[in-house]
Amino acid sequence: FSKKEGKGRGVGLFYITKKDLQRPSLFADILCATRFWTDAFSEKFCLVKTTLWDRWTEIDTKKDYEVAKKMFQSNYYYKKPSLKQLRNLYRNVSDDVFHFELRDKKKDKKILDSSVFVSAYYKDRLIGIVRVIPDKYYPSIWDVMVRDEFQRCGIGTRLMLILIDVLKKEKPLKIFLFPAIKKEKFYNKMGFNFITTSKPMEIRLCD
Repeated sequence: FSKKEGKGRGVGLFYITKKDLQRPSLFADILCATRFWTDAFSEKFCLVKTTLWDRWTEIDTKKDYEVAKKMFQSNYYYKKPSLKQLRNLYRNVSDDVFHFELRDKKKDKKILDSSVFVSAYYKDRLIGIVRVIPDKYYPSIWDVMVRDEFQRCGIGTRLMLILIDVLKKEKPLKIFLFPAIKKEKFYNKMGFNFITTSKPMEIRLCD
């Protein structure tokens, strides 16, 4: 990648091939490497988007500058959050899928103990997670959460890319995912496809 300087302007250009996209961790590392560019956001920052993102993103306003900082200054870890951090995240995500008001602390502790996580932190605060139920052949991804004020910053995408790379190293037969309605395109770009031979079913025990 390259950086051009002139009259106080910093412009970053990235080109990633389809082959690179088969290595999500490499893609994530490239994004991570841009953190040292934070001071170059003063006027404009450009990122070439490829298969995962199909357009140029130009960051040239104060609002966009703050969005960029959230993405590039966040830290990602292949580790579990604490129970308190996890429950605070459930509480602060405005999505009725997680039903925080019906959640039990003891059950959340069991979920924490039995799941694998990739976690995102911003200034030591948990801002997002991806949770997977491990299985040697059919691991399944359940919770993909990012705090409201950090959404649309690319954080959820990077969490998913890191997790997919971790799971692929275990060489499972399939990776399952249960996306929320209208979120399908987000996951399609990462290689997920609809199952043609079956559909999920449920017995709903809460309103």
